[in-house]
Amino acid sequence: MRLMTVSMVMAYPHQCCLWWGKDLTLIYNAPYGETIHKHPVIFGMSGPLAWAEIWSSIGPLSELVLSGTPVYKEDGGCD
Repeated sequence: MRLMTVSMVMAYPHQCCLWWGKDLTLIYNAPYGETIHKHPVIFGMSGPLAWAEIWSSIGPLSELVLSGTPVYKEDGGCD
């Protein structure tokens, strides 16, 4: 199941990323990598380290998800 999840993310034709495990390891596909200025450095980093400058905004959202609460951001912002 784990390999299938990562394979689906990597093969998805649109931007897609996955934060994996308790360290929120960042795994993303090529279309996602093409849109971020930190690629390829942050691939495989923990979310809090990779996105330290905005973690105060996105960290609480990740905590909600990990608690089982779905999160959806329509505007793409980090407020």
